[in-house]
Amino acid sequence: MSRLFGHTKGSFTGAMKDHDGFIKQADGGSLFLDEFHLLSKDVQGKLLQVLQDGKYQRLGDTVERTSQFRVITAASKSIRDLAADGNFISDLWFRVSGKILAVPALVERKACIPRLVYQQLKSVTAKTNRTYEIETQAMDLLVSFTWDGNIRDLENCIQSVCSETDSSGKITSGMVRDDLLKRAGDFSVDGVRFAKGETLEKACRSFEVSLISRAMKSNLNNLSSAARTLGIPRTTLRSRIDKLGMQI
Repeated sequence: MSRLFGHTKGSFTGAMKDHDGFIKQADGGSLFLDEFHLLSKDVQGKLLQVLQDGKYQRLGDTVERTSQFRVITAASKSIRDLAADGNFISDLWFRVSGKILAVPALVERKACIPRLVYQQLKSVTAKTNRTYEIETQAMDLLVSFTWDGNIRDLENCIQSVCSETDSSGKITSGMVRDDLLKRAGDFSVDGVRFAKGETLEKACRSFEVSLISRAMKSNLNNLSSAARTLGIPRTTLRSRIDKLGMQI
């Protein structure tokens, strides 16, 4: 609350001097409040008062101050639902709900995942001065995974697997799979189930068979077209099919 409304010297232990909070700093501008759903009822009530009449008090102060600002909020839970359940002050919700932008979860925009992965790899490269390369199958695993923690969860995964790479900087499907198992336990990709205790070789083989089968089916069993879809040479695809004992 002190960071938001400010405080006076001696208003609590550690308050060594007067401090203007974010509300004062936002006067005449905008105030962004992240994780809005986590505000306590006490803070919600005081914030509502500021939004209604522009008046507030710093902690430990008796002087009434004013501030006029636009408030922008972000939340990972539905404030409307919290208000309906009595866990959020309805009047505050009505005050801040003039324009609502719903950002879909990462699992609902899988097409964005490869771009986010490469952005994160670029960021890690800048920090480590190393170059990283990710296998096609590793990227497929990342795209198919359900990211409960959204972009932050994906970024943490990339940072984790980058730290496991050798001097080549190559990120393999095995490395990604192991990290995902640590994050979520069992998971499945296009009907192929990955489970703890399953050998990496067996899991990767199952996934590769599934991926090649889908590519061949979508390209009417045309080997050259399927190879282009998978981003590998035709001869490589033919070799993998023979090695896996697939009947195409």
